[in-house]
Amino acid sequence: MDDTENPKRIRIDGPALSALRFVKFLNGTYRVVPPLAAYKSEDHESRFARGALGMLLQSRRFTASLRQMPTLDWDVAPFPIVFGKPVSVLHADAYCQAASARDPAAAQRFVAYALSVEGQTILTRSGRLVPSRKTVAQSPVFLDPSQPPASAQVFLDAIPYLRRTPNIAAWHEIESKADVLLEEWFYESATVGAGEEREGGRANQIFAAHLRRELQTILQPGPQAP
Repeated sequence: MDDTENPKRIRIDGPALSALRFVKFLNGTYRVVPPLAAYKSEDHESRFARGALGMLLQSRRFTASLRQMPTLDWDVAPFPIVFGKPVSVLHADAYCQAASARDPAAAQRFVAYALSVEGQTILTRSGRLVPSRKTVAQSPVFLDPSQPPASAQVFLDAIPYLRRTPNIAAWHEIESKADVLLEEWFYESATVGAGEEREGGRANQIFAAHLRRELQTILQPGPQAP
């Protein structure tokens, strides 16, 4: 996006295009991803939880589910530095009070308690989140190596490299459209993916241009600049 606060234009070139090419090779060239039929029959999270998938990209929220499987031996690791520096998407939770709340004062007291040290300590024990209070995040409640994941410090080390997505009304539609297009492109014939090495990534460039046009139309409906 050209601007996180007030995005007007989507760009998929340079580093973004290189990242697309690398992700494509995971399937088309390196063959390290379950094929489409396997993915459709069982999602990656379920496959990982039963020990049939070696690695999974997920947020901290998956920890709560994995802790319910005591026979599964697992841990977390940071993103590898491939394009100069690691980067990931910020997933954040928040407490919201309805404007029509019958007892706004009670709702405010609850939010205040939930965000206090005591409240965050209780929620952190569930394993679902990275607490926003540093005193809790840096305490044994979050970093206890006897509770999986043993390498929980990875989540704190990644914070400087997180990037948030724009907070705009159309963002959900943009992500939903991108998911469909990316899945179709990612799982297309392995022959196409393997041929990218020989073609210099021309097919990926065409796809990136198509993806940008489709998403730009959602971001700014109407005539589009070339």
